[in-house]
Amino acid sequence: MQTERIKRGAVPIRNFDAYVGDTFEFALSIEESGDPVDCSLDSWKMRIEDSATGAEFLTLENNDGIAFPEVGKVLITVSAVQAGLFLAGKKYKYDLQRTRQSIYVRTLLRGLINATKDVTPP
Repeated sequence: MQTERIKRGAVPIRNFDAYVGDTFEFALSIEESGDPVDCSLDSWKMRIEDSATGAEFLTLENNDGIAFPEVGKVLITVSAVQAGLFLAGKKYKYDLQRTRQSIYVRTLLRGLINATKDVTPP
């Protein structure tokens, strides 16, 4: 699992390779002035869609694919069942948004997920 540090400024682009049928996860560290931020009370949403058509593939939200294992950490998880719906060779685009106090919305990360067929069956 990889951890990304999110800082203010332009929306970082992070592309991922995901195996069809394997649990896919990554973590983010959220800090302000070098201190970890408790962001578990904020609303988080990650939408994954077909990069060619824009059709929604999957949306993750608080306690449904997005968890907060400790202060300053956000864990994004696509379950093995959900990842089993990826089509090998297909590209999916995503972005991750954080909404603070129901009014301040910020996209923190965006990019592509490249689905790859796993050699070992589940």
